[in-house]
Amino acid sequence: MSGPFEWLVKVLFIVMLAPAFICLFVQLFVAAAVALLPWVIGLVVLLGLTIGFAAGLMQRRRLPAPTTDRVPPGEVPRIRRPKGIRTER
Repeated sequence: MSGPFEWLVKVLFIVMLAPAFICLFVQLFVAAAVALLPWVIGLVVLLGLTIGFAAGLMQRRRLPAPTTDRVPPGEVPRIRRPKGIRTER
């Protein structure tokens, strides 16, 4: 065989096998992503819950204590309407 013909056969062989190798690598990547993605999501959720809990504890220390009186003392005054307006009951 001559040099250019051998080169052409090698190139054609590589071109024929390239889709199979590309599909194999894509399949391995997808399988690894499917196997690792739930773990990554779970760790991110756990990290968020931990940070939120810690921030809540820090805010509770920094905020003033809640007061027990939420309603002002005394009686609620009646609503006074103008004389010409009647409401139906």
